[in-house]
Amino acid sequence: DEKQRLSSQVNHAFNAALTRSLLHYHFGLHMPSLPEGRLCPPVPNRCNYVAWLKQLLLSNSTDLYRFCNSGSDLLHYRGIDIGTGVSAIYPLLLKTKLFAKSDELKCETHKSTTTWKFLATDIDPVAIESACNNIGANNLKDDICVALVDENASRPLFAAMEASKKEPMFFQQREQVERVHDEYPKFDFVMTNPPFYATVEEVTTPRAGDKRSRTDISLSEGLYKSADDCSEGGDVGFIESIIHDSLHFQRHITWYTSLIAKRSSLNAIYQKLQTVEGIYGNRGQIRTVEFHQENIDSERKKKQSSPRVRWGIAWTYERAMGRCSSCRVRGG
Repeated sequence: DEKQRLSSQVNHAFNAALTRSLLHYHFGLHMPSLPEGRLCPPVPNRCNYVAWLKQLLLSNSTDLYRFCNSGSDLLHYRGIDIGTGVSAIYPLLLKTKLFAKSDELKCETHKSTTTWKFLATDIDPVAIESACNNIGANNLKDDICVALVDENASRPLFAAMEASKKEPMFFQQREQVERVHDEYPKFDFVMTNPPFYATVEEVTTPRAGDKRSRTDISLSEGLYKSADDCSEGGDVGFIESIIHDSLHFQRHITWYTSLIAKRSSLNAIYQKLQTVEGIYGNRGQIRTVEFHQENIDSERKKKQSSPRVRWGIAWTYERAMGRCSSCRVRGG
């Protein structure tokens, strides 16, 4: 047990040092707080996710009816990060200069910069304290607010939206909070890296195949159980809970997105979304992407795909434009 404990400490120290180095070198971010026993985020797949999310948002003016021809010199996006963890890595990455540029999308209406405002939620007090430290270290407290939600909240999106009502920064006017105190603010997106496991045994026992120990992770980060213990848990159950709440908040949030670790989970969630009223039947309202990490073989100078694959899924209740650009009616 002592040997395993020391090995875990060494692995965490290495992973934390690597994460800090990558974030500082490539993004100019400081990550002073990465406590042991909590998930240390791999930087590459987090970057893949936020890059895809930004591209998704930038495509609104060409892909969704409500945003058609709504060009602006400055794009303001407001989003929710559910389960931000000890690092708050998603909001921090999107606030860097790299993701403030919008000229990578070849669209005449979007050639300027992007600004971001975030609500980052978590059920773990340790994560909240650590996330605040990292946000403060990068002087971003005015753009990223962190909220602790009830650990017994089985509806993570509903809990986040309830927390957003208390934050004046998400309303257009400060006095609007007092005047319409029972209204929710509007957001452009929700993002989450959901808990993967449905039972404590899955979180704590070694993998069945190679007997490797699980990633250094807390129960709140790795485990999700449905409130009634009848519905599915794990990542599928977590995202299905968000789907359920999205029906209520479909006029408050444009895109709902999630990172997914298993193909079987992606398939289950996609099938569920195809039965949801307001989404099914309009192709383009459900988006998926497959993230591959590329390794460079120094001898062959050739890119090789890593076996570690992740997926992203997104859905919206906004009606999608037709696929053929020549058939779109403009200005009518």
